[in-house]
Amino acid sequence: MPDIKYTAEDDAIIDQWVRENVASTWHSLGTCKMLPLEWKGVVAANMNVHGVTGVKVADLSICPANLAAHTSHTAMIIGEKAADILIKELGLVL
Repeated sequence: MPDIKYTAEDDAIIDQWVRENVASTWHSLGTCKMLPLEWKGVVAANMNVHGVTGVKVADLSICPANLAAHTSHTAMIIGEKAADILIKELGLVL
């Protein structure tokens, strides 16, 4: 089988096709992991970003590993926990 020689134009067409047609079917998560800073975590247990004042993260990016559950359920639990934390921190009573 002969080697195929691709031109710069061929590479550009392939690159464009890949950018327009290739996507993930996975739900991205774990980009701001809730772990201790020394374990390369980004978010603390109270959902504060390590080393940043006044910023909390409350979405699927805080998951430290892949999930064995539907991501929508996990997102709802994270939102509920964030609400509980904020209510406590702000001294609000429901």
